[in-house]
Amino acid sequence: MVIAIIGLLIALLLPAVQAAREAARRLHCANNLKQHGLALHNFHDTHRRFPPGCANNLPPFGTATSRKWGVSWMVYILPGLELNHIADRWDWSVDCYHKNLRDLVGNTAEPPGPIFSVFRCPSSSFDLELCVEGSGYMIPDYVAIAGSVEDFGGLNGVPQTPISLSGISARNGVLHYTARVTLGGIPDGTSNTLLVSEVSDYIYWKTEHQSLRCDWRPGLYMGFAAGLWEPDHQGNSILRTFNTTSLRYKINMTITGSSISSKTGLWELNGANNTSLRSAHPGGVNALCADGSIHSLSETISDAVLARLGARQDGEIVQIP
Repeated sequence: MVIAIIGLLIALLLPAVQAAREAARRLHCANNLKQHGLALHNFHDTHRRFPPGCANNLPPFGTATSRKWGVSWMVYILPGLELNHIADRWDWSVDCYHKNLRDLVGNTAEPPGPIFSVFRCPSSSFDLELCVEGSGYMIPDYVAIAGSVEDFGGLNGVPQTPISLSGISARNGVLHYTARVTLGGIPDGTSNTLLVSEVSDYIYWKTEHQSLRCDWRPGLYMGFAAGLWEPDHQGNSILRTFNTTSLRYKINMTITGSSISSKTGLWELNGANNTSLRSAHPGGVNALCADGSIHSLSETISDAVLARLGARQDGEIVQIP
């Protein structure tokens, strides 16, 4: 009888313990985003603009004299995250693609690249931590908001670039590719415009015959440091943007259907430009606004509100529910 009572008490307490642990993890995740916000504003204070979501290494984004694989917003804010031991040694004139992060940090232990906790959500369910390309870069659980695409939530007149291999890249947000947006360039208001959010859970894809969980983080292929490769006149005709997303789908979306095209921008093929915001936190995602505030966005938020939160100057100002 005593054992039965103890078992019952444990059963009653377990959900409360699990809820408390998840609350702590959500708070940790929100603190990561807070650190991103402080670092982004430190960058703005220094350069009088926010960094781009991704860019090549040509001036003013680097010191290359010809087009190179550039870097993402995460590399630009390394000094603000107290990761100067990497930032100070970064060579802005060479390809990010060919750089080995292990060489920069002197880390030769297994796993072969450093994992930065500020770019990992503690509730993340992913096993894979290092990019599939093998350069030693970690895969981040956070993504910059490049904007919202045409027709999502009724938006129109959106400046955007269709990308053949990875959906649509909008340029009406703050952290789009090659962006140089200032605080003054956010007329919709900094408290109503998104900068960064989560991609810290799988996208679930249900077909007629099976249910898949897909790791389609925008940094999966080349890691947190990867930025932009632009078309040139030497045979490369593919625009590739990494570690940003242009809002096009609901939070925590589930795909249903027998097939999916790269043009949907969901899967990690040269960018995943329209990957859905998603999180292992129950009910929604954490998100950073341009004023540095952190919010929990519900997965039931309307398309109209989410789209306008992603756009910085559509003139339709909405409040976060």
